[in-house]
Amino acid sequence: DSTASTVYKRVVNNTDVSLIVLDSALQPVSSLTDLANGERVYSVRFMGDIAYFVTFRETDPLFSVDLSDPKKPVILGKLKIPGFSNYLFPYGGGKLLGIGMDADEKSGRTECLKLSMFDISDPSNVTENDKYRIENYDYSTALYNHKASLVEPEKNLIGFEISGPNRKYALFRYENGAFSLAAEFS
Repeated sequence: DSTASTVYKRVVNNTDVSLIVLDSALQPVSSLTDLANGERVYSVRFMGDIAYFVTFRETDPLFSVDLSDPKKPVILGKLKIPGFSNYLFPYGGGKLLGIGMDADEKSGRTECLKLSMFDISDPSNVTENDKYRIENYDYSTALYNHKASLVEPEKNLIGFEISGPNRKYALFRYENGAFSLAAEFS
């Protein structure tokens, strides 16, 4: 494919999230603008011809965009849920894992770490299958460094360090449509 894609934010008196499709010479081919005014981009994942990206101010819109025709990108869907995902990881079987923060739906105030499993089998109707709040823990290196997390869909393991009242490594599973805590190590 001779095109490269990027999602970025630009600031002009206000935050404006836009998607710009570039050709191999890094010249703009097309764009979608004004996608999430007043919000900022937290994570992006390209999977085939579909781009998924998360913005946040008070709720977490997860956008899905069809890039199969680089000259005419099309927003397929937009899922709004409280909080945001800093990191998106393909989990197989039409699923997308989000590692991020849960937030109060009205104020946007972050509350604790969370895992989200999104059903992306129909990119025009993305849903959040399950959400797991990691109560009392509000920081993880995995929020800012994808190499700080273990994500093994084949072994059904998700692991990363969590910080709050103490610091530990937590290992989770996603089985039968739900997250569970498998183990913790101090």
